[in-house]
Amino acid sequence: MKSALKHTKRVVILVFGVTLIIIGGALLVLPGPGIVVIIAGLAVLATEFVWAQSLLDKAKHHYEKTKDKITNKSNTP
Repeated sequence: MKSALKHTKRVVILVFGVTLIIIGGALLVLPGPGIVVIIAGLAVLATEFVWAQSLLDKAKHHYEKTKDKITNKSNTP
């Protein structure tokens, strides 16, 4: 019984995370915070899946890199 509950939890997390990513993808072309919703979907998936944690770490790295570029450009006269 415990195994079935764990499997059900993983399926629910998978469905919810993928749904967030799909909505985020739609929000990339529609008005809305698409990147934020995609990252939220990855964060949900990362609670159960190692591959999602890896993607989330890459997304965080790219976010920091982009933020630093923007900050450095705005500080130069």
